[in-house]
Amino acid sequence: MKLDFWRIAMRPGKPLMAGNLGRTKVLGLPGNPVSSLVCALLFLRPLMAVMTGTSLEAAMTGKRTTATLTGPVPANDQRQDYLRASLTTHPDGTRSVTPFTRQDSSMLSLLAASGALILRPRMPRRWMPEQRWMCWWCEGHKERQGGGQTEPLRINIHGVAPAFEPGPTSL
Repeated sequence: MKLDFWRIAMRPGKPLMAGNLGRTKVLGLPGNPVSSLVCALLFLRPLMAVMTGTSLEAAMTGKRTTATLTGPVPANDQRQDYLRASLTTHPDGTRSVTPFTRQDSSMLSLLAASGALILRPRMPRRWMPEQRWMCWWCEGHKERQGGGQTEPLRINIHGVAPAFEPGPTSL
């Protein structure tokens, strides 16, 4: 097998392996469920789109937006993070995003309860409330309206997908 890469600088998602076995493309997903789903959305879905002749734009069906952060988030390390969060749309049309306190990659219930993934680049300073950050919200998810209750998200491989941005850097 020819290995293209096997470590990536993102969370959740480490380890991830990609390569070729003869003419067959191979993608090894991480073992934790949240890591597997996020990696499938960022790597497997685009790979399948290219292999089936679908455009990358058509494969990436999530909605990208900016939202105001509702609370502080500590500084990040050298990995790019995809933080699970709730998303609220206010009556004036603005959005706010609240990352969950726990971001453990084995906690599938938090992913199922989330309405957005916040892209936190590697090495940023501490994030403060009222800053605006890019995030993707999940198709089929009923957003909070003015602070109401969020309907739990029913995630499947077609439910969440960010638009292409410069991806996590390889270690």
